[in-house]
Amino acid sequence: MLTAEEFRFARAIDLERLTGIDASCFAAWSKTRQISERNLEAIATALSMTKGEVLRGFELRRQDTQLATQVSSRLKELTAS
Repeated sequence: MLTAEEFRFARAIDLERLTGIDASCFAAWSKTRQISERNLEAIATALSMTKGEVLRGFELRRQDTQLATQVSSRLKELTAS
């Protein structure tokens, strides 16, 4: 069983191998992107997680991506000065 935190840091390709769901489902997650109930159930079952844990893992992944984007933008601003 994976935890939401482990799901957060798992590579999309590894999640694809474990679940059979295309890696793009994991790699391109964003706040506006939705996941189908069928895929959510399949991921939860394959990883022995609850649907709530999977959703929490996706939210953590989204937050990490958002933070990385903000930091990257800030660094570009600083180096452009």
